[in-house]
Amino acid sequence: MPGLTISATELGRYAGFGFCARCAWIRLRVKPLPWQSFPGIFSSIDRYTKLIVVNHLRREGRLPPWMAEVGASGEHIEPPHWSKFQATDGATGVTLRGEADAVFRLADGSCAIVDYKTSRYNPEQRGALRVYRAQLNAYAWIGGRLDFPLVSRLALVYMEPDTGGDRADAPGLVDAAGFVLGFRPRVVEVELAPGRLMPPLLRQAARLYALASPPRGREGCGDCVALGRLLETLG
Repeated sequence: MPGLTISATELGRYAGFGFCARCAWIRLRVKPLPWQSFPGIFSSIDRYTKLIVVNHLRREGRLPPWMAEVGASGEHIEPPHWSKFQATDGATGVTLRGEADAVFRLADGSCAIVDYKTSRYNPEQRGALRVYRAQLNAYAWIGGRLDFPLVSRLALVYMEPDTGGDRADAPGLVDAAGFVLGFRPRVVEVELAPGRLMPPLLRQAARLYALASPPRGREGCGDCVALGRLLETLG
């Protein structure tokens, strides 16, 4: 059996409180799953956010004011494509790959890796934060094994759609071309600890991949319940 190659996004799921080993085993073997679609509108918003930030940096020589917490940066580094941004773990044989949303060179020559999230920041959603932390640290882990600038900072930038009723009544939002939708950004710094966070997740992925049959699912897993009903319906 060929060695496992896993994405930073997928490995990040292993760190979540709602992780289901059975679902993860299936995702490693069945691609694409029929319910693994991602709404195109979010991809469009993500691309637009990246362009807004990069264009501001090139025009003004600095990041937008609302990204000051990322650090002083005057240079955007084009994130390598996932096909070139990958590294193999010698202990498990697992190859980890990924493609960061944004990389910025900081004043000391190191870099900050940023991931954009089109959603509302909620500090109570600790499970989601654990997943995002693992995903960002996966990028740092890969970069540390390649010819890549030293990663010194990780950050999430939440872009929350400004859809309040009072905002919708503001003047100047509507013109002949359509209407303007604003976003309220929030930067959340993420712990940088790839050496501590990645090894156990890579070992867990390797163990799952080596199983010939799926393990028991997490109790109460909605996807497992839905899959069971599907199989029953199909007979």
